[in-house]
Amino acid sequence: MNTARWAIINEMRDKHPDIEIRNTYGSYTKASRRELGQLEKTHANDAYAMGDFHPKHRHRPEHFQKRRRNNRILTKYYDARITDMRDGRIKKGAELGCSRTNRSIPRNNENSLRKYRGEKKSKGYVSVRKKHYGIQPGDKLRHKGNIVTAKGIHCSGTRVMLETGKSVALKDVTVIRRTGGWKLLPA
Repeated sequence: MNTARWAIINEMRDKHPDIEIRNTYGSYTKASRRELGQLEKTHANDAYAMGDFHPKHRHRPEHFQKRRRNNRILTKYYDARITDMRDGRIKKGAELGCSRTNRSIPRNNENSLRKYRGEKKSKGYVSVRKKHYGIQPGDKLRHKGNIVTAKGIHCSGTRVMLETGKSVALKDVTVIRRTGGWKLLPA
């Protein structure tokens, strides 16, 4: 950090000779926080205490979190159903697997349950999600004069799930504001 800090400072001084650029240290910031009224150690208070200009009125710091925009699992794997020869129950193929934890263990080890596999009752399959819906979680919607928040889409895109847990028809809502990639965290 020391080398990078001085490289940045020197480059800034070369590019902006008309602006005074100074370096500071944590000990000075700590002393300044104490002089300004025993401010708590936070990033916002450190930034406030670093310089010489300390406005009388300060804005409350806001914290944002990156919002997940989509379910990134576009491919889902559904396991085959197989009869367990020991008790006759139908189980997933993984339940009657070879119990390997890594590739150095052979498939036919003493813990393998594959020997108990009987008749295959259903074939496994892969489902690939190809649709993208216009309403995303966090969007603000108008429903019967009320402003509501979307939780997601279900029933093949015909219904909207609201944050309240209620499900409403897609045709009964209008989008007021699309949510962005960041959400404001409560203070």
